[in-house]
Parts: sequence; structure tokens; C-alpha cells
Amino acid sequence: MGNYTRGRAREYRVKKRLLEMGALWVVRSYGSHGLFDLIAVFPDHVRLIQVKKDYINPKERKALEEFAGNVEAENISVEVWFTSPKLRILWISGVRWLDQWS
Repeated sequence: MGNYTRGRAREYRVKKRLLEMGALWVVRSYGSHGLFDLIAVFPDHVRLIQVKKDYINPKERKALEEFAGNVEAENISVEVWFTSPKLRILWISGVRWLDQWS
């Protein structure tokens, strides 16, 4: 299985979890050449999500932090989700880097 296929499977795993959490709509960014792999719309907030197996490189991390620093809306979060070994949220904008199980 190639990197693209594994990455896609991770994104679908997170998408399923978001829908279980009450998301009304989750869209996947095909090819993932932007900052976010998934955009999840909930009734009262939006989550912009980068999905990783277990590591985010410093360049990507800095780009996400800078983007999050420019988002003024309180109901939009920028997040990094790791999928290995278990599904977990690593970072949410406005909160320090953490290691929280979702």
C-alpha cells in the first residue's frame, strides 16, 4: 500500500470519527496539497484539520500556527490529529500543543 493510500485511509478514519461526534458535513481535500486535509462543519463551530500518522514536521507546524494566529473567529479551530497508535488530537488553535485523546 502506497503513502497516498495510507494517508487517505487515515483521513477517512478521522472523518468517520468527526461524523460520530456530530459533524453535519466533513469534506476531504483530495491530494492534500494545502494546509488542511479535512474541514468539518458542526452546528456551532468549524474544525480545520491536518491528519498525520504520528509526526508533524516543523515547517508544517509553523504554517499551521501562523494560520491559526490569523483566525479571529472564535468558532473556528485549527487542529492536528494523529492516528497512530490511537486516534488523538495533538493540537487545537488557541491551546498549547497537547497530547489529548479524542
